[in-house]
Amino acid sequence: EPNPEPPYDPPCIEVSGVPARGVVHIVSGAPSIASPGAACTYLELDSQLQIYPGGALLCAGQSIGFSGMGTLIQTGGANTSDEFVNLGNGPNAHGTYELRGDAVLAVWGEDIGFRGTGIFVHSGGTNTLQQGIRIGHYPGSYGRYELSGAGELRATWESIGEREGGTGMFIQTGGTNTVMRGMVLGQSRSSTGTYELTAGTLSVHGNLSVGGEGVGSLILNC
Repeated sequence: EPNPEPPYDPPCIEVSGVPARGVVHIVSGAPSIASPGAACTYLELDSQLQIYPGGALLCAGQSIGFSGMGTLIQTGGANTSDEFVNLGNGPNAHGTYELRGDAVLAVWGEDIGFRGTGIFVHSGGTNTLQQGIRIGHYPGSYGRYELSGAGELRATWESIGEREGGTGMFIQTGGTNTVMRGMVLGQSRSSTGTYELTAGTLSVHGNLSVGGEGVGSLILNC
């Protein structure tokens, strides 16, 4: 009989310089990535992962909080992906991403709260998206983006409260948020999108739609 496929091997992503190919599913422990980094086709994170200065993660797809609770903390280095990165993949999943220091995150797009709960805490470094960011994507999802300090967010578009029944919040108390082709708060019917600006800079090129077909709120405290 042929040998069964080997189980997922989380330690391969802990060891500096050893690339991981295929799907890496981390379900326990708190591995870390340092120089020169690690790579995989898809990352499913239901534990905690840290990227330190000098480290690099290259995974085409990334789910932080795949079916459980996952946290990715990036204090430096680079994380790149040519697909959407989602936080809170499953209905009961909870995903958190913390971006600090001079870390670089460069991805195709982001779903903060895909079908579950997603929280993005951005206090430093740059978050650059080739496409856009969806906060509160599917029905029943909840997403929140917190931008502060010296954090820099650059996106082509932003949708806060994306699909029917999705809830999205963007809380900005510092940093800069630059959107090149418009922002929508409350994209679809029965969705809710809120943007609260206390400090920092919000620059929207194109349309700023407060309440597409849903409920949108723009709160300016600055």
